Amino acid sequence: MTDDTERENRRCSFCDGELGERYHRDPHTGDRFCSKSHLHAADSTIEDQEQDDELPDELIEALSGLEHRQWMSWSRYVADHHDIPEELEDRWEQNWMAYSELSEGEKEKDRKWAREVIAVLDDYGVVNDE
Repeated sequence: MTDDTERENRRCSFCDGELGERYHRDPHTGDRFCSKSHLHAADSTIEDQEQDDELPDELIEALSGLEHRQWMSWSRYVADHHDIPEELEDRWEQNWMAYSELSEGEKEKDRKWAREVIAVLDDYGVVNDE
């Protein structure tokens, strides 16, 4: 193995940061990540589904609702205080509603961010997925 290959194998596939003694490996691609949040940010969809099976649906839905409220607050602020294309604002307005009223496709976008929050909490030992 060359020095470049060895160095590459000790880097996070998401941020290119150096891997410590402990790292997370995507079981489907073999990629290595310095944290679960980076593994999820790399869009490991199958891993997300496995994580969903281990966590209460109520937790994922509660965090998804929070993520949606955060997005609504941010997008309304941007729309009110910045010059953005009208078609973008129109698209955003279509989703300025309660989380429970969103389509399943739109809810899944918020669930993806909720999973990332859970992964960060897990990195800090707040969530125990065992």
